[in-house]
Amino acid sequence: MKLSSMELNSGYSQFSGNLSYDVRDNNKVVNADLKINKLELDKYMLKENSKMAVSSYSEGGIVSFLTKPMWNKTKIDYSPYEGLDVTAVLEIGDLSYKNYAFNTAKMNMDVKDGALNISNFE
Repeated sequence: MKLSSMELNSGYSQFSGNLSYDVRDNNKVVNADLKINKLELDKYMLKENSKMAVSSYSEGGIVSFLTKPMWNKTKIDYSPYEGLDVTAVLEIGDLSYKNYAFNTAKMNMDVKDGALNISNFE
């Protein structure tokens, strides 16, 4: 499967570029070349000592996110991710996490055998 010149919106984040998925030698292979306008990693991380939701100000207003989901305790089956190889070239306009902020961050990201490697971070 191949998506060329795709565009995807998730909240205030806009993703555009190319994405492909293939199965080779029983491995799932994902290749991506993406531009992302804004990625606020805090919104996807669990806040320590929090119980419900946290409000966060972002471009466009205040948005609430669950910080500790109240789902059942059924263990998540991670087996679909076994044998997943990801190669990505990312360009992120505004990348932030906690007190760190980067403008026009560029990086290569690889996931192989469950290990994440980030290289060429600019």
